Amino acid sequence: MQKSEPYNLEEIEEPKSKKVIIMILAIFLIILILSWGIIRYPINTIIEGQLKAESIKENQIILKELTILFENNTQTILSQIYNTEQEGKLVETSVCLLGNKYGNEYHIKSIFYPEITEQTFRHVSFKSCPQNTLIMLHTHPFKHCLASETDITTLETVKKYNQDIVMIVMCEENKYSIYT
Repeated sequence: MQKSEPYNLEEIEEPKSKKVIIMILAIFLIILILSWGIIRYPINTIIEGQLKAESIKENQIILKELTILFENNTQTILSQIYNTEQEGKLVETSVCLLGNKYGNEYHIKSIFYPEITEQTFRHVSFKSCPQNTLIMLHTHPFKHCLASETDITTLETVKKYNQDIVMIVMCEENKYSIYT
């Protein structure tokens, strides 16, 4: 009868650090699957919106198809409006941005405050902007940068009367999603 050598448990068992890494990856994958498949909202819209959103740099947003230049302290005022609404009331708000358009450059010189008819955390209704509005801007909750179907429909309707108008969704103090 042959004597068998005892197994060295250290050689058989995986190191604890490897188990911890596998456990962390497993938890991450479970969260990812749950957020994408079951919960679906808002994680995927936040990620998609963050990929689409543009940060303002030196009071301007530069895109391939257009440039928006915030003049007369308008960007600072917009940041203050956003912060006030997010910190205080937790509601969306809307403003109309006025100025001049030169080719593909939108020079924002002033802000018009339309009458708000309804305002909630996820929705704002307001009376029409003036005819010479260059940009309809409204806020969304923090990091929620995607325009809703209602937002897009509103933009399409207004474009019938003002082809140059642009819609901006402001989703952070200095982050915007632009819709043409």
